[in-house]
Amino acid sequence: MSAGGYRVVYNGMDATHRRVGNRYRLQETIGHGGMGSVWAARDEVLGRDVAVKQIVFPAALTPERRDDLRERSLREARAAARISCPHAVKVFDVVDEDGQPWIVMERMLGRPLSQVISQQGRLPAAQVIQIALQVLEALTAAHASGVLHRDVKPSNVLLRLDGTAVLTDFGIAAMDGDSEITATGQVVGSPDYLAPERVAGHGATPATDLWSLGCLIFTAVEGWSPFARSNTVSTLDAVVNEDPALPSGPLAPVLRGLLAKRTALRLSAETTRLMLCAAAAAPELMRAPAGPRAPARPAAQAVTRPPPPAASWPAKPRPDRRHRRRWRPLALAAFVAVATLTAGAVAVAGSNDQGHSDVSAVNVGDADEPLSSGFGGALEHRAEPATPRTDPAADDPAGPSDQLPAGFRLHVDETGFAVAVPADWSVSKDGSITDFVEPGGDRFLRIDQTQTPKPDPVADWENQEVGVSQRLGGYSRIMIEPVVYRDYDAADWEFTWQADSGSLHVLNRNTITGPDRAYALYWSTPEQQWEGSLQLFETFAETFSPAP
Repeated sequence: MSAGGYRVVYNGMDATHRRVGNRYRLQETIGHGGMGSVWAARDEVLGRDVAVKQIVFPAALTPERRDDLRERSLREARAAARISCPHAVKVFDVVDEDGQPWIVMERMLGRPLSQVISQQGRLPAAQVIQIALQVLEALTAAHASGVLHRDVKPSNVLLRLDGTAVLTDFGIAAMDGDSEITATGQVVGSPDYLAPERVAGHGATPATDLWSLGCLIFTAVEGWSPFARSNTVSTLDAVVNEDPALPSGPLAPVLRGLLAKRTALRLSAETTRLMLCAAAAAPELMRAPAGPRAPARPAAQAVTRPPPPAASWPAKPRPDRRHRRRWRPLALAAFVAVATLTAGAVAVAGSNDQGHSDVSAVNVGDADEPLSSGFGGALEHRAEPATPRTDPAADDPAGPSDQLPAGFRLHVDETGFAVAVPADWSVSKDGSITDFVEPGGDRFLRIDQTQTPKPDPVADWENQEVGVSQRLGGYSRIMIEPVVYRDYDAADWEFTWQADSGSLHVLNRNTITGPDRAYALYWSTPEQQWEGSLQLFETFAETFSPAP
């Protein structure tokens, strides 16, 4: 019996002290799983300690199936060797001996994250964020090499003695395009960390690894796996049909985004990184509870999916106004968080040669500023929008989904908000302003934000109208009134004005999402296209998600 508690047999003999590949002397088992054992070993050529993974195939396999698994294991080693990242285990060598693969890896001192959670219970949020960032770095490097891990879970994350994390055991990793289902119909991976699309039989993608990362973060924060149930069938049902109650605190938006059931709505790796960095800077981390093991997880039951993330502050009473316009509830699950927000002003007045209204951003707290079309700002003309974004992390193409309209993509802004926009519209940034412009420039959506909103959005619009009406030629108010828009204080300002390009019809929505955040959704169309464009604005409003 080895020190690891397992007696590993090779060709009918105890494998302890065996020399693999005429180079690696096995010492003792340090791990054991369904696909074999991991040995502490000594590289007698280079004189260094290594870990050697012995792949053991079930005896009942047919020769054809055994050869298939052997080839898969060799591909695994070659794939993992391509990954260059300090937080991914290094693969040094692969030995194909007597038809059995042995994978030689770096040997590290530390403890599996699963063991740490088992012994300590919930971990401090700051520690979880650092672990998550390091695992994410490893996954990003793997995905860049075309490698999918497919089994991200706490037992496959090793915490070194210095506390840094290493993603290990690419034992079921696959190159893009490899089959996800075994010959017996079993899905590869740990059931409670599988993504819903894989439970449904679809192939693995980088998004499936990010789902598993979300489960790992939840487990580390709460002390228990969010979808683990008493048996495999119940567990897989929970993965597909249930939503766990998310913990409060700065990691909640990250978890909401990573655990989105639809891959089209799930966070990208880059957005996840930005959100984790933002969470690390949250003041409440200083007060985050941690330590004793969390109470037992609640009994398995369906959990109603939460609405779009509401602010954590108490809702303010709405102004007592009548004839509110009512809009349909949000269709998309919101899932983004702020990374770095700059102070600014939402603006909507003035025009450039194309008839786009505009102002320069100023601190909206300055009451003496002459004009604001969003929340404050000095009127000026602006040149063409900035160079359209090409960052794939900011614009996630919409895959097959019944929640994104056909022909739309989901834009995740670097400041934290998200909105579905037509796939062929250009995106440009200028400070706090993001423009989404139709090809040809006839219609556009402008989203801007402020960190110092006025308390009453209707009064804010009415005050700003004084300056706007004087500066926009042919200005004519249609209405300024409150609007029922989710749980936010909101008001719509609708007007027309005469630009050089002709009569424009504008709807500007002032939405207060928190005590220090408000947005203006400014929608401009040629007057003759107004009626036919209302559905498009409604889609923007339904899919808009503010930064949590």
